[in-house]
Amino acid sequence: MARMRSVNEVIMIGWVANEPVLKENKNGQKLAVFNLATRRVWRTKDWERKEEVQYHKVAAWGRMAERAANLLRKGARVYIRWYLHNRKIEIEGEQKPRIITEIVVNDLLVLDRRRRKVPAETEAVEEGQEENNTEE
Repeated sequence: MARMRSVNEVIMIGWVANEPVLKENKNGQKLAVFNLATRRVWRTKDWERKEEVQYHKVAAWGRMAERAANLLRKGARVYIRWYLHNRKIEIEGEQKPRIITEIVVNDLLVLDRRRRKVPAETEAVEEGQEENNTEE
């Protein structure tokens, strides 16, 4: 039987909704977490304009975590290429670990340098692809 290829990659452009938080896990790996806001605009059948903002949990590991923490600020408009990853986390007092799904950054590009409120446009600096190790 031939092996089928699979794809787990998404591209988003949105706004950094909060300052990235840089952490270090128990294995010494750096992790930056922040929320990315995206906006969807559409018209109803009566041509009324509607808008919906969604927030997505984003994780950057290793060198990409350090870059995200140094470059990103709340309100920055950013391009992110990422993949979805499910990770187990132990919660004190719970018998079974929780599984969380997070966006793990492969590539990041800040789109402009102006600072505005979320969701509105902001910064520009390109970052290269990084290897990500998502194990706690």
